[in-house]
Amino acid sequence: MDIDDAFTTEAINAAGTNVSGEEETELREVIRRVYDANQVEYKREDENVAVLCFVAGRAYERDLDGDFQITMSRELVAEFMEFLVQRRVS
Repeated sequence: MDIDDAFTTEAINAAGTNVSGEEETELREVIRRVYDANQVEYKREDENVAVLCFVAGRAYERDLDGDFQITMSRELVAEFMEFLVQRRVS
C-alpha cells in the first residue's frame, strides 16, 4: 500500500485500524497533551487530522510485510523509560 492509500476510508476500514469509544477518547487526550506540551494552539479540526494520521499510520503498518520491530540496547531502553516517566510526571 502506498502511504497515500493508507489515508483512505477503504484502507482504514479494511485494516480495522479506526478508533472509537474509549480508545478514541484516550487518543484525543494524548494528542491534546502533545499539543499542550509543545505549546501549540489547536482546534478540533487539528485533533481530527492527528487522529486520521494515527489510524492511517496503523493501516500502513499493518500492510507492511513482516513484523515491525525496533531494536534497542538495554541502555537505550533504560533512557527511554526514564524519559517516559519524566514526561508522565510533568
